[in-house]
Amino acid sequence: MTTGVASRTLRPVGVGEPAELARNLFASVTHVTPTTLTAQAPGETSGPGVFVTVTVRNDTDAPVDLDGLAVNAHYGDRIPAAPVRSIGAALHGTLAPGGSKSARYAFRVPKDQVGSIRVDIEHSAAPNVVVVDVGK
Repeated sequence: MTTGVASRTLRPVGVGEPAELARNLFASVTHVTPTTLTAQAPGETSGPGVFVTVTVRNDTDAPVDLDGLAVNAHYGDRIPAAPVRSIGAALHGTLAPGGSKSARYAFRVPKDQVGSIRVDIEHSAAPNVVVVDVGK
């Protein structure tokens, strides 16, 4: 993978469409499930939200450290969707060459805004930011 500070935001893709974080390293949102989230940790809030399943596929010839991955969501006019980390899961650890891993992230989103969600996926060592438009 390429390392560096500068990143490039790619054109939005739809759910199920992979996009390149870096050469031969792909990220996608494979499922978005509306739900009611129950806060379980300090600072979290309960209410309507979504589970977003993110998949990363490593078609490179080197292992990738998934601890550098960041997944964020926003809705409407770029309003940040609050993560509910205690019931979501994050991708972490090492992804072997040829491997694929998925995790389910939880975000608070008003019921009437589920179709306007955008998910940003980036990696600290990758040049691209993958944007997934749920309504696309």
